[in-house]
Amino acid sequence: MKVMFGYNADCDRITDVYWATPEGVDCRSIRDDGSFKEEQLGYATLREAYKSLYGSFNPFYVTEVDDVRAAFKYLGKASDLVETLPEASLDDEQPAG
Repeated sequence: MKVMFGYNADCDRITDVYWATPEGVDCRSIRDDGSFKEEQLGYATLREAYKSLYGSFNPFYVTEVDDVRAAFKYLGKASDLVETLPEASLDDEQPAG
C-alpha cells in the first residue's frame, strides 16, 4: 500500500502519515505534545491529496509499505529515516476500493 509522509516546517521530522481507504484519504498526525490525531480528509485518492497539499512548506515523501501500521512507527522520527525507504510514484495510483 502506498503512503505519504509529511514533514514538519523544518523538514527534519515526520509529522503526518497519509493513506487511502475505500472511504477516502486518512491522516494520522503527531502533535507537539506527543499525542496522535487521526482524521479523514476530503480527498478520494492520495494523488488528489498530494496535488492539493504539496507546497514548499509542506513536502511529502511517497513510499510503499506492507501495512499502514508499519508507517506509523516513523511518526516523530527524523526525516532521513523515512528516506531510506524506496520512493514510490503516484502516477499509477488507482482509487481506493
